[in-house]
Amino acid sequence: MLPFLDRPEDVPLFSPAEAMEWRNEKRRQGRKTSMTPSQRARKRNKAPKRAPRDRYNAHGYYIAIRYAIKQANNEMIKANSQLPEEEQIPENQLPLLPFWYSYQLRHAAGSEIRHKYGLEASQVILGHKHAKVTEIYAERGAELARRIAGEVG
Repeated sequence: MLPFLDRPEDVPLFSPAEAMEWRNEKRRQGRKTSMTPSQRARKRNKAPKRAPRDRYNAHGYYIAIRYAIKQANNEMIKANSQLPEEEQIPENQLPLLPFWYSYQLRHAAGSEIRHKYGLEASQVILGHKHAKVTEIYAERGAELARRIAGEVG
């Protein structure tokens, strides 16, 4: 965790280019056969059609979240299948992770900030120009409504 936090503020914590380099290095170390001389002599394309970016965009987060959920659910299914048959949970009853979108984190954070610090704070943190956008985006606190209803009657 610390290597990700030990970087300048203007450098993203997670980078697709770094992730790809890490993944390729892990694959190299896990090889069962040695590289052929022609593979070793091969040079990287200096101008690939699509080079990995230095930071993730919204679609990149979507792909990463989808992949992570799929991997976690596959591990759950695999672990369940390795249990003795009488202890296995039917596959349709396994507590698998539901799919979610990255914007749901932003929405939840905006709602939490609005609940704790008010609409203006939520607007500033979310970067909205108009408070009306924040009112739609960051939900009003149901707890506040219950408290007021309890006090007023």
